[in-house]
Amino acid sequence: MRFITVKRDIRFGGLCLPVLFLLIGCSITTSKSITPKKNHGSWEPIEKTDVIFQRNEDLKIVGDNLRGIGLKNIRKDLLKAYWFMIRQKTNTSDLLKIENLPDSKIEEIQQIVNTVNLHSDVTLTDKRILGNEYPKGFFFRTPDHVNMSYEDWEKENGRLGGVFVKAMAEEISTKDVSRTLTYLNRFAVENPEQLVVLHFNGRSRDPNWNTSKYSAGHWLYNPGCFLEQGISSNDTILKVSDTSVFRLNIGLRNAKKKDDIVLVPIDKNGEKIWERAEQVTLVGIGDGYIKVARGQYGTKPLSFEKGKTYVAPHATSGPWGSPKDNNLLWYYNLSSTCPKDLDGKQCADILVEEIGFWFENDGIAFALDGIQFDISPWTLKKVTSGKRKVDLDLDGIADDGYLDGKNVFGMGVYSFYKNLRKTLGNTKLILGDGGVDYSMRAIGVANGMEAEGFCQPNNSFREFSKPLSLFRYWNKYAITPSFSYITNKDKNGSEKDQKDRERMVLAAAQCLGVSFNSVIGTPSDSGFKRGIVDELVKGEENEEYWLGKPLGPTIYDGASLNKKNVLDFKGVKINSVDCQFKIKNNELIVFSHANVADKNMKVVLKDVNFSKGDVVIDFKAKSKEPLVGFESLVPRQLVVSTDAMINKDDTAPSILNYINSVDELACSFYFREVGQRGDLEIEIEGGGEVVIKDFKITNRQLAMAREFENGVVLVNASLKPYTFDLVKLFPGSRFKRLKGTKLQNIDINNGEEVDRTVTTEGLSGLFLIKI
Repeated sequence: MRFITVKRDIRFGGLCLPVLFLLIGCSITTSKSITPKKNHGSWEPIEKTDVIFQRNEDLKIVGDNLRGIGLKNIRKDLLKAYWFMIRQKTNTSDLLKIENLPDSKIEEIQQIVNTVNLHSDVTLTDKRILGNEYPKGFFFRTPDHVNMSYEDWEKENGRLGGVFVKAMAEEISTKDVSRTLTYLNRFAVENPEQLVVLHFNGRSRDPNWNTSKYSAGHWLYNPGCFLEQGISSNDTILKVSDTSVFRLNIGLRNAKKKDDIVLVPIDKNGEKIWERAEQVTLVGIGDGYIKVARGQYGTKPLSFEKGKTYVAPHATSGPWGSPKDNNLLWYYNLSSTCPKDLDGKQCADILVEEIGFWFENDGIAFALDGIQFDISPWTLKKVTSGKRKVDLDLDGIADDGYLDGKNVFGMGVYSFYKNLRKTLGNTKLILGDGGVDYSMRAIGVANGMEAEGFCQPNNSFREFSKPLSLFRYWNKYAITPSFSYITNKDKNGSEKDQKDRERMVLAAAQCLGVSFNSVIGTPSDSGFKRGIVDELVKGEENEEYWLGKPLGPTIYDGASLNKKNVLDFKGVKINSVDCQFKIKNNELIVFSHANVADKNMKVVLKDVNFSKGDVVIDFKAKSKEPLVGFESLVPRQLVVSTDAMINKDDTAPSILNYINSVDELACSFYFREVGQRGDLEIEIEGGGEVVIKDFKITNRQLAMAREFENGVVLVNASLKPYTFDLVKLFPGSRFKRLKGTKLQNIDINNGEEVDRTVTTEGLSGLFLIKI
């Protein structure tokens, strides 16, 4: 059979280069990859990526050549994938030297085509980790490290249900994007049963990474000031109205970075002219002036007028990598009020287009299953670098992203998720960081949430009932296929304490029906760089999904055995803040006359009798209307706090749950070691009306259990040992412990049969096998 080569001229960012295409590839190597610029004939580079893009006409030649050597089942929409995989799997340098392909080579390429077709036919619902078998685990961020051969990387990271990888350079400038994307796409094609997801910062990016399409108005800024003396394009000393808004020596890891600053002219109507803005970097601060480096980040030094130029520091975070090699990251302005560029596009529009291109059939992430937005804020209440708040409307006053009583930033983020869903369709996962109070709540659009840390990034137990509420909410309302997960990051205390809590979080994940990963190192005795927690793979038996399917919902042990004291609201003194309340049929109805998002409603139940010890507070709640500006399934936060805590290190004094205006939802709040009496505050996000009923206070430890086809999991979320009666919980079944691997806890996982009862230590979990 003939091997066809075609000589073409292709423009790379305006530079015309002759390129000799192989059967489906390119014989040159460049330091930058090429991405198609939509609606234009030219191409532009993406930094450090050689996952080459082919233009449509070039891919047509690829298809013709493949069919020309007798290959079958060639699909027009998969030509990029064929090209990519053949380039990975065959020795292209040898192919250059011959004119005819032997049958063995044609058979090899046909097998590659078949593999690509199989991957394309697999849907999200075919991914085992998205099914109903447990436990579910995957490798999170450790596959970022690609400083090894692909074969070694695949062997290391193909042992669980998938990989979540930071592949782009939006945070780390030294990221080997080319190798990472190459490994991910190949792994996805060759392992279609695995879930392969791009991990991407949803809040900010390095301004040196692919920002040319973004306008200066597409970023968020902290409160700024005005230029008090006109400057030419050569001036570096700027006289300003308030030097206190600027910062030197900021950033994580003692980075000692300096503010990036925007200079933007203002027209006669008071509107900012973003297309004439200049980016500068702070050098020093004096008495009434600042010194800057002009014309930064691709902008040119310009002249600016006194009193008609706004000077504002960028809202930033990071740097996340080495301060020497990495920059402060600029916050996206994803708000619904974001200024539009000359093409009428807001920041969210550009970001949706950019991500959409990645996942197209000829995109750099063509084979991946979706995207997970790390740090995906819903509000702007968290401080930025230099301990400052965001000024969304640039009026010089921090506003947290709320304007005219609406969370316009959250509204814009919700629209961003909706538009991204329209672009990607339902064949890709969209996930977001949702475990903290300012995180995204794109219910009805996203497939699920990440909890980065079970309760907080560095804590797995203080707010234990918060993630129970959040994950239950996402499981109930997320779109299909639903997928949420926990990243355990609790490295506090001794190694034993860390591993006990890791086991507790892993067991809780099974009770919640979510997936799990952990950044806590696990030793390996089998030649791998990283071990796998025994409970994920049945210890020595090394069996994924060994628990099988759940046989019922989670059992909250002791909840039905302890007396539940139904609180009589009329017998309690209640104070209110920014709202009113009334009691009807022992229902507490909290309301305000204005349904605004920037003012919460609070009621305080005074001097409540808890009875000393661990306390669980349960009630049902429903709002009359959605949060202003949002659809009915977008959750409203409800936070319960108490001043009765004996030790605030053991339990957070305030715990969050989700409610909505669609269903009457059960809320639960677990406080360890409270005193006899104390105040109880209920804070409800926004205004409107919320009804609270069936308010119960129970003195008990929080313990959970869940039965599966092949075993059970037990969770003790209290500080003290807890004894589970297995006969009462699971009548007719007998159990034994796992047989652990030698470098893990073989005292707990000793392979022995257990008695009628089993006791777990505080803040721990246990997995048992049915026998």
